[in-house]
Amino acid sequence: MEGEIVAVVIAGTLIFAIFLAVVNERLIELFVNPPFEKFSIDTMWLRYVALLTGLVITSLGQVNLFELFPGWLPGWPGIILSGFLVGGGSNLIHTIFNRAEKSSKGP
Repeated sequence: MEGEIVAVVIAGTLIFAIFLAVVNERLIELFVNPPFEKFSIDTMWLRYVALLTGLVITSLGQVNLFELFPGWLPGWPGIILSGFLVGGGSNLIHTIFNRAEKSSKGP
């Protein structure tokens, strides 16, 4: 029973993280990408803008995706790393949470 509850909490956290990442991606796509294209700015810089906005989203919301795992990055370090994950996009979050879930189950 307890294992099922943990699985539901992990799934909920993953869904929330992906939601924040998608919101971040859409904000960049709608508000930042058009000026980059209009002024012919190298789009390589968009990933850094996305990381910055991910940090802003998690800092303002005090979102720590790692509070779920006891002893993992409490407080601001977890919030900052969560910002990098949100800024990195939904695919990055999915990959990391899949690896964390597999490692918590053991070999």
